[in-house]
Amino acid sequence: MSFEFLENSLKSVEAVIFDLDGTLYDFKGLPRRLVLNAPFQMFKIRAEREARKSLKGCDLKNKAEWQKSFFELIAQFAKIPFEKAKNWYKDFYCPYMVKILRKYYSVRPEALEIFKNLKKANIKIVVFSDYPLVKERLNAIGVNTEDFDYLVSAEDFGALKPTPRPFLEIAEYLRIRPENVLVVVDRMDTDGKGAKDAKMQFLQTESHKTPANDSVISWNDFLEIVKNVIA
Repeated sequence: MSFEFLENSLKSVEAVIFDLDGTLYDFKGLPRRLVLNAPFQMFKIRAEREARKSLKGCDLKNKAEWQKSFFELIAQFAKIPFEKAKNWYKDFYCPYMVKILRKYYSVRPEALEIFKNLKKANIKIVVFSDYPLVKERLNAIGVNTEDFDYLVSAEDFGALKPTPRPFLEIAEYLRIRPENVLVVVDRMDTDGKGAKDAKMQFLQTESHKTPANDSVISWNDFLEIVKNVIA
């Protein structure tokens, strides 16, 4: 497999944005485990998933407006009051997800090596996730975030992927031109499209749903290219 474009692009990259779920760890079975470990929460968990799907690609401009719409949808799908939906998500579901990640999942070992090499080359490292508690979820899968430059969730921007605005605001925060940012993703319909619309470079990595092929790179190949270019 040849990824010469990646070798060339890495020479101009000043920051790398990583997606979290499905990218930095293999989240196979996560939805099922979330339900099986809390069966009495099943309807609310499903309602959260449906609410998130309904807001995919929506840009509500700020966190407060996004959360208002999101909690309203959870309440509607789960048939519970708004305040109950809000408290359930913040007090139970988000911490619960961290607990499940810590119990069942681990970061891809190649990703840890890639982080070290990027840091050595003074390339900024960002993790941009759909869900909140980004630092806590990274810690749960075995990632020390001390050397990361920015940890942020889509909720912080009030816009779910593939909306390009969050990608552009990350570049602005880092004071780096979008074309000098590489986005590492596991899905082209969300992160990949958002990166493309933001005029950033992007790379799809293998996952349990998408094996490595001519357009999807394996983590081993990604690591070797990073080592070769940065060494």
